[in-house]
Amino acid sequence: MTTYEKSFERCYGVELVADYAMEKGMEKGILQGREQGIQQGREQGIQQGREQGIQQGIFHTAKRMKENGMDLELIVTATGYTPEQLRSMGLN
Repeated sequence: MTTYEKSFERCYGVELVADYAMEKGMEKGILQGREQGIQQGREQGIQQGREQGIQQGIFHTAKRMKENGMDLELIVTATGYTPEQLRSMGLN
């Protein structure tokens, strides 16, 4: 085998190893990115669920306050909703 052929084999072997390493690195990066995305989505879903639960609780409290004859302005002060928001929710 000539020096040229040996050199060619060495270069080709290095190229194959580099291609394989790049492919494996990309697969690993995609997998890690996917796992991070799932985790972030889960965390965002939990946070949104909590926020919605809090808002529902405040709404139900406001509704009970109104049913018990409390003034709209007192309900506004207690809940933090604006009078328009309360009216849009059916609390006139």
